Order: sequence, then structure tokens, then C-alpha cells
Amino acid sequence: MSRFKQETFSCGLNKAGIFEVVVRSNKSGDDAIVTTKNGETRMPITQSSASLITIADAQMKIVIDRHTKSLNVTMDKTMYHLECKSSIFKM
Repeated sequence: MSRFKQETFSCGLNKAGIFEVVVRSNKSGDDAIVTTKNGETRMPITQSSASLITIADAQMKIVIDRHTKSLNVTMDKTMYHLECKSSIFKM
């Protein structure tokens, strides 16, 4: 049994400008932390399953594939595919 779990997806330099996504809860409506070239922001989780997490706001939509560790990012009608690394921290 764990009290805390955090999934971190680190993407490095990319055209979308997303460096890291931190998911601390899998519940829809909870926030994920997205670190971009413009700083850190919180975005709501809109869907979550064992294989996919969708995070979206008015400007951006991020679909995380938990199996491949890839992110599909849609911003201003432009789609980016990011290959990332993930780590899981449990306590």
C-alpha cells in the first residue's frame, strides 16, 4: 500500500516546448503539472485509464500513452508527437 504516487514524463528539448509533465493523481478533474519553456502551469486531467491520460485546457491538449511513454500534443491546430522518458515515485 502506498500513500503517494507520482508519474513524471520528461521530454527534453522539443518543438512543442514541453519539458515535463507530472501526474500525481489519476482522477478526472485533478490537475497535472506541465513545465514548458514559459514556466510551470497546472492543467486539468480530463480522462484517465491504465493506458492513457488526457490533459486539456483551452490552449492545449496532451494525450499521454503510458505504455510507450509518448505524448501527443495539440496546440493551435498543430500536433506534435514527443518521445519521452517516465519515472514513477511511490511512498
